[in-house]
Amino acid sequence: MPADAGQPAVAQVAEVAQVTLVLADDGDKQFDSAPSQVPLGAIQLGGWQVTSVDPVPADFPAQDAYLVKLNYDLALEPEVPGLRWFEFGVSFSALADGLPAVLDALPRNVVEPQGPTAFSLGRHLGFVSSPDVAGSDAQLPAVAPFVDVFGVGTAGVRWRHVSRDGHLVRPGSYTAWIVLVVPTGSDKLEAELTARYDLAPDDALGYRPANRPARFQLSLPQAPAPQPGHRGSVSASAAAGPPAPAGPAVPTGTKAPRVFISYAHDDQRHVDAVQAFGEFLLQNGIDVHMDRWDLNFRRDWYQWATEQITTADFVVVVASPMCRMVGNGEIENTQRRGLQSEMSLLRELLHADRATWLRRLLPVVLPGGTVSDIPLFLQPQTADHYLVADFTVPGAEDLLRAITGQTPHLRPAIGARVNLPPAP
Repeated sequence: MPADAGQPAVAQVAEVAQVTLVLADDGDKQFDSAPSQVPLGAIQLGGWQVTSVDPVPADFPAQDAYLVKLNYDLALEPEVPGLRWFEFGVSFSALADGLPAVLDALPRNVVEPQGPTAFSLGRHLGFVSSPDVAGSDAQLPAVAPFVDVFGVGTAGVRWRHVSRDGHLVRPGSYTAWIVLVVPTGSDKLEAELTARYDLAPDDALGYRPANRPARFQLSLPQAPAPQPGHRGSVSASAAAGPPAPAGPAVPTGTKAPRVFISYAHDDQRHVDAVQAFGEFLLQNGIDVHMDRWDLNFRRDWYQWATEQITTADFVVVVASPMCRMVGNGEIENTQRRGLQSEMSLLRELLHADRATWLRRLLPVVLPGGTVSDIPLFLQPQTADHYLVADFTVPGAEDLLRAITGQTPHLRPAIGARVNLPPAP
């Protein structure tokens, strides 16, 4: 278990807006229940258990790491209709110099029912599925689809719970976990909580679909001195471990990112190149989906494409002359109808939630292609695109890093502020 696992830290509330935390008492581990409602029903937050990870792997110099358990309830007032979806998020900022980051989060994207699961922390501080429930670092109760998680690898994370098959989102308790890294020596973080909801216009009852953010200070416990025979979250041998493999392979223990490849059937040569590209990604730990591998029975291809796009972690759009023409609306509406539907859906999603879909849409130029063949709505010149020189890890490194969330350069810690004498 993580170091000092029996002593969850107290989350100190500095300023309460629309969301109130329940304090976890560090001495007797009792919870002071003080829920506070937010618009469109209520999100009630339980105590946040914060446990230091010790030792921190050598891959994270000048940083401390913490395992954080978040508990929250969706509690609706009797007169408020059920929700089709709701979203809960938290973002962090350091009170001193440096930036925190959420390295991993649970639950991850959930597209089918999952029973109770247990996880341990891997040597790269990612959640690894564990068969040993008693010896695991994090336990997640059963989760029902659909859940989308956003922001892993940044200073904030949010979970969106969406109803399925015409049902409404289940009220009740939810559990989430994050792995958080902060500059060494940080004892507090500023945390901002947000919540959003969805109701049909006739059901809104005057409520607004989002709440004002709530801010509080999260206290961070310091790692205790190692105890003989104590099992830390990441063992000393795992932290030192064998050298990390070269190149941006998928971090140990993380769920394979799901990628949908959208492309035009310009000609057979291009189709074969895209298939070889998909096979290369599969070989490097990416859960790839494309039409060539789903020809086993008659399908509604519009429904299939919608499901693939909305459930993917990333949508790779392969540049080609036909892809550019369809994406830019330069062909008749009776031609390439399948790809026109995909491009229309991608434009709609990008327009509806730009912050999310700008990150999830990855324009890719395969060997022999050109950036000018990226559709204009994907911003070929003013946003990132990914050049694949060849189907090797070095040849596709930038794309692999974007999909797996691995930065090529760790930001150094900020030094002491320089003191300048007054001007004469």
